[in-house]
Amino acid sequence: MRQKTWLNPTFVVVLICLLCVLAVLIGSDGDPLTFVLQGTQFSENDLLGSQGYDGQFVYQIALSPGEAAAHLDVSAYRYQRILYPLLARLLAFGQPLLIPWTLILVNVAAIGLGTWATQALLADQRVSRWYALVYGLYGGQLVALRTDLTEPLAYGLAQVAMLA
Repeated sequence: MRQKTWLNPTFVVVLICLLCVLAVLIGSDGDPLTFVLQGTQFSENDLLGSQGYDGQFVYQIALSPGEAAAHLDVSAYRYQRILYPLLARLLAFGQPLLIPWTLILVNVAAIGLGTWATQALLADQRVSRWYALVYGLYGGQLVALRTDLTEPLAYGLAQVAMLA
């Protein structure tokens, strides 16, 4: 009996990621900036303001790669992880209103890509491809998706490199 090709770990993971994104967006009245978790300490240079979380630095680099240093905690460290914000900026065609959306899109795609590569690696080893769900639904991946972190893209590219 032939398996349905559309029902695979990558499909399941991407579907669950999209449902998580939808749930967050519904809870925030559709505001994609909710994923950024931006504080005022760095975005508005308010020393007594809220701190926010690491996704705010990715967002600032994506908005303005050359001028983001004023809104970063440790710019040398943050600029080492530049591929994700630059890719989001490129997909948004540099449009600031689209950048929060492309940050989400890139992370969902990266988690899907990493899951696909893991699925292929498992198939090459003649192991059930469904073990790839462990990679795609790992809590760290979903937290990174929720907070616009760089890890899904880094891990996804590492999995593709291993497959290559």
